[in-house]
Amino acid sequence: MTSPPVPETLTLRSGDFYTVPKHLPHAIKSGPDGARAINITSPAGFAELIARAGTPVHLATPETELDVELFMAVTEELGDVTLDPPGMISADLDRLGQ
Repeated sequence: MTSPPVPETLTLRSGDFYTVPKHLPHAIKSGPDGARAINITSPAGFAELIARAGTPVHLATPETELDVELFMAVTEELGDVTLDPPGMISADLDRLGQ
């Protein structure tokens, strides 16, 4: 039995869900108004990444930025593989000529 094809992009709306297949490079992007989501990951290392490198919502301001060095250090420590800089995908880098 073969798996169904994986869409290149997918838009989820309130109440929707999607299971990212194992070992599939992926990126998640919120809309212009942001997003609220429940992410369930297995194994649970992603939750540790967010807890250690993220900013709690009650401390975030419009000026809050991702600490890329901390994010990458924790990502590497947990054994994850990051293919592109956080917040970008390869197509963005191609468009910027990088």
